[in-house]
Amino acid sequence: MKSPRQPADLPNESESAEPAARPRLAATASITYRTARRLVILVIGGTLFLVGALFLFSPMPGAAAVLVVGLGILGLEFEFARRWLVTFKEKSVRAAERFRTRGGRGG
Repeated sequence: MKSPRQPADLPNESESAEPAARPRLAATASITYRTARRLVILVIGGTLFLVGALFLFSPMPGAAAVLVVGLGILGLEFEFARRWLVTFKEKSVRAAERFRTRGGRGG
């Protein structure tokens, strides 16, 4: 059976509007991927950073390690976390040097 004729201004089945929509779809998918990646990094890194901050006020060991891991993950996407990580590293190196020069004793 023959299909009914379509007006000239409507695309038929062989001439779809998809080729024009594909670049827009790819751009939208790219934006969505980037946004999803940033969101996942924010949630995981932020959670680890907050857990590390809570560990600072508890007798649990490894607070600094959890903080550094959280900042490292956040630093994959966010500049502020990279700056904080560099500052943390510089201060920890200075504290370790001060500890070594005092022979491990306070005062």
